[in-house]
Amino acid sequence: MTGQRPSDAPQDINVGLVGIGVVGSAVLDFFARGPMELATPGGELGGPNAARVRLWSAARRSRHNPHGAPEALIERTVSRDDDGRPRFFYDTDPGNQTSGRRSGGPAWREVVRDENVDIVVEVTGSPVAEALIEEALWEGKCVVTANKTVLSRTGYELVKLARSRGVVLAYEAAVGGGMPVVQTIGSSIGGRVTAILAILNGTTNFILSEMRKANAGGGAGQAAYPAAVCAAIHGGLAEADPSADVLGEDARSKIIILAGLAFGVRLRPRDVYVRGIARRGIADAPTPLGRAAYHACASGDGEPCQEVCGQDDHISTQPVFQAADLEVLDRLGYVPKLLAGAQPAPLALPAPMDGAGGEPDIVAWVQPAVVPTDHPLANVDGSGNACLLEVESPAREGTGEPAKGYTIALQGPGAGGPETASSVVADIQFCARQLAAAGRTTGAARTGCATGPLYMYGAGAFSRPQPYHGTPALHRQSALVLPFLLRFKGSGDLDAKAMASVLGRHGIQATPIDAAGSGDNRYFRTHPVSMKALEQGLETVLGELGPGKAPLDVLYLPVLEGARWGSGTEA
Repeated sequence: MTGQRPSDAPQDINVGLVGIGVVGSAVLDFFARGPMELATPGGELGGPNAARVRLWSAARRSRHNPHGAPEALIERTVSRDDDGRPRFFYDTDPGNQTSGRRSGGPAWREVVRDENVDIVVEVTGSPVAEALIEEALWEGKCVVTANKTVLSRTGYELVKLARSRGVVLAYEAAVGGGMPVVQTIGSSIGGRVTAILAILNGTTNFILSEMRKANAGGGAGQAAYPAAVCAAIHGGLAEADPSADVLGEDARSKIIILAGLAFGVRLRPRDVYVRGIARRGIADAPTPLGRAAYHACASGDGEPCQEVCGQDDHISTQPVFQAADLEVLDRLGYVPKLLAGAQPAPLALPAPMDGAGGEPDIVAWVQPAVVPTDHPLANVDGSGNACLLEVESPAREGTGEPAKGYTIALQGPGAGGPETASSVVADIQFCARQLAAAGRTTGAARTGCATGPLYMYGAGAFSRPQPYHGTPALHRQSALVLPFLLRFKGSGDLDAKAMASVLGRHGIQATPIDAAGSGDNRYFRTHPVSMKALEQGLETVLGELGPGKAPLDVLYLPVLEGARWGSGTEA
């Protein structure tokens, strides 16, 4: 094919879909209704020169996938070759172990190496996703991906490769599900982003929402967590092993991507301070509740389902929040959330600068926190995601008018196949518009008819390396301070006033909170203090109390009232 066409001829833009699981099947549903139509420059929808975006081919590992679209729907939706066969490729057929119409190598290569494919959509979640994306970019194809893990690990290299090949790497679906945060940061903000505060994991937000509901209704207490996890799995919001969600690892990948877009910095996992809403260890329910209390799927005979939960518990983590904690937080007017944030270190702080540009370090973190009930993130329930962006407009030169700040609030569904697919389709349309405007369609980009590089949002992402100083981000920045809520779980002999006195001797000014009915738990609110000072102080306190007197468990939650980690004078 060539890039030469009559001005009144329609432009066909071909999409190759790799991965037809939960998200891929939802993407397929968009194309099952027929080609998408886009207006081209100087044209209009329905006109003869409109661009038609169609599903050219598709590939997946297995011919039959019980969690994906049926084979008949795939074959009806993709195009057909000269022999009338649907362009559907697969690695194995569970029935006879044969491969599907391949010349060799994995099925995805049939899509990536087809010169008729203009846009490759990767929604596999596969270990080979990085190689797939890289090869597609080398082939001169635009790539749409939802793979947060790959982008958080090698985003810099992939963005650089896409720019060198003059194509688009689009990844709106990698962060926030149906919340349009990636393109907003990458292309739609005129000012400078100065802070990010977000709920980036819909699974944990759903779990916390369900736990609060169960607690408010006099539910099963500690068993509310495993029941909420079970409900998330059955609702398609979590994998059978949700540990990446509840331990904060999923949100870490996402805040790395957003920080890369907003600040141009190249963060690594070790640059991000991470705590989740759970810790490793089996979550045991009180014996009187019985095994069925663990599962939202329990049948009438009190047994969990076999398909998801099996003979044993699928809960391999235990929550950091107890039923008493949720009651106290509700009484105090706070809502627990798993939050992710990123912001530059305060300029007043003599933080190490990178050698090239003299830019301050970026502080990035993921951890459970509490927000007041009137906070913009407090009422984001269920599997929703939300993001607050602090933005600063430049000062007006010659007028003496200083820079002004404002906050942008974004919200949308954060988990689920159709929700994520909506962002994938938005990126497909974004890529298609660039191709149509440049006349690079139906193989033209690969036959010497390209007219120049395409526009890509976030082209400067991940460009500046972040120096690593040997400690987690929040530990490096002692100028970032906030008040904390503390909870000590004791054995009945912890005196609140005595504990406050011990904390005070170690630099943590804490006021006891009256939490009648919370059993052996003791609650405190601290004056503003840095995370580093708090954790060091708690470690010293626990060491001083010694075995038999130290609390059995400690929970510490920052209190966030704005869109950033506070800065000021440490208490």
